Amino acid sequence: MQDEFDDFADILGDNDDGGVFAGSGHRSYENVKQSTQANGLRVEMQCRMCGKPGALNIDWNELFVIGTNGPNTPVLLPPNWSLSPTTKSAVVTANCSCGKPGYAVHVTPDEAARHVQTAMKSGLMQPQQVEQMKAFVRQQRGM
Repeated sequence: MQDEFDDFADILGDNDDGGVFAGSGHRSYENVKQSTQANGLRVEMQCRMCGKPGALNIDWNELFVIGTNGPNTPVLLPPNWSLSPTTKSAVVTANCSCGKPGYAVHVTPDEAARHVQTAMKSGLMQPQQVEQMKAFVRQQRGM
């Protein structure tokens, strides 16, 4: 007898680029949606404190910097980002109009690198911008 129930149907197939934003399971839990914009990613969510809808825009340069982190590499984060001690992901938060920090986006280096690769392939990140960011990261790391 073949089991026709797909245990993973709620988290697979909706979003092919993976990560914490993938699948309807996470979207159902946090009501998170992401979209690729000319200047980066737009992540729409609800405030964790009051439920009001809001969005954070993460630009390509921020994702590029996050994507350069990895094993045996000093952590480098964009301004206003921090490192989550629990998930080891880069985190940015924003206050809601309710006055509390109800919006948060976590991005792992692998996720950020995948988004940057997609942006480069689709022409949203120009080669000159990529070279500038590479030079910036080398300078910040003292290389």
